[in-house]
Order: sequence, then C-alpha cells, then structure tokens
Amino acid sequence: MNPRAFTKEQLDELLCNVRLGREAHRNFTILWTFLGSGIRLSELLHLQVEDIVPSRQEILVRGKGKKGYKQPSKITLSSLEILCAYVKFRYGGVLEKPDYPKLFIFSDDKGKSPLHDSTVQKMFAALISEASSIPEGDRKPYQLSVHSMRHSFALFLLESGVNIYTIKELMRHAWLSSTEVYLKLFDSMLVKAIDQHPLAQLKASDIF
Repeated sequence: MNPRAFTKEQLDELLCNVRLGREAHRNFTILWTFLGSGIRLSELLHLQVEDIVPSRQEILVRGKGKKGYKQPSKITLSSLEILCAYVKFRYGGVLEKPDYPKLFIFSDDKGKSPLHDSTVQKMFAALISEASSIPEGDRKPYQLSVHSMRHSFALFLLESGVNIYTIKELMRHAWLSSTEVYLKLFDSMLVKAIDQHPLAQLKASDIF
C-alpha cells in the first residue's frame, strides 16, 4: 500500500482546527513537531526535555527497534521554537528541580510518564473527521492517520527539490528503498496534476 499524506490545504485546516479543542497548546505543538521533523509517534511520545538540542537544531529520539538508543533528528527552526515555547510554558516553574531534564514533554501526569499513544491517535482521528478539506473516503480508519504526518514531511521535502539521499538521512531510514517509495508516490501525484491541465482534456483526434 502506498503511503498516504496530507495535502497542504488539509494541513492548514488541521492546524487551524487544533487550536479550538481541549489541550490546544499541547496538540498544536504535537502537529508542528511532526511536520518539522518527520518523527514517528512512539519517538514523539518519548521525547524528554533533555532531548532538545537547540544549538544543533536537533531533537534526540529513540530510533525504531534501537532499545533505548537515541538518534539525532533534525527539526525545522519554526517547529523547534514552538516546541521550546511549549516546554517553557509547561515546565517553566520546575526548571531548578533535579528531574527537570528527564521530564516527558508530552505527558498528562506532570512529565512523569509519556502520553499514551491512543490519546494522540484519538486526537488525530477527531481532527480528520471534522476537516471539510478531507474527502469522506479518506476519513476512514487506516487511510489518513498520525503516520501520514511523516509521509507529508517526506513529500514536502521532495516537492521542495531536496534529493532522495538527503531525505533518507532526515527520515533516518536504514535502506534507500524505504525512501524511494516516496518517489513513486510523488510521480503519481505529478501525473494527477498534469492531467488537470485544461489541454489534457483534449483528444489528439480533435486537434489534428
């Protein structure tokens, strides 16, 4: 199955709507962190305060199947600033406490443990179901989801002209073949786009 990604229009609506719900600041930060880094849900949930490295524009994540080993993941400056602002808002009052660096950034028990994955999945499901820019068929389970944010991150890089080898490193894929899936998806998107050209509706027999 090809990866499913959000369009820019859909993401604009999600980012607008997420400001209206409960835990708006937290959920807005979650969306921006996904968009600016392409990290996985499990990686986001286990982010601790000490994992933010502003000097290198990185966050440290527990890589897939790495048993606690942390990998650096680049993040856009805008997403980094939003993430840091949220940490300051959430934990600014406990800066001097010895356990401050170990606090989980996204948590519902004052940083002692990470937010449950179902909390984020339900939040995304609600946003998707309410988004008018998302077709009814794409609102079904397993169509668009939390992981679609990672796919969107990769496709936006491709659209911006970033080469596939750089995207592989930013996605932290072990194999280039994992990244090449996005090339196929991007190509199919280009074909769909060119077919919307007004001249594409003309038949050759009508021209000659």
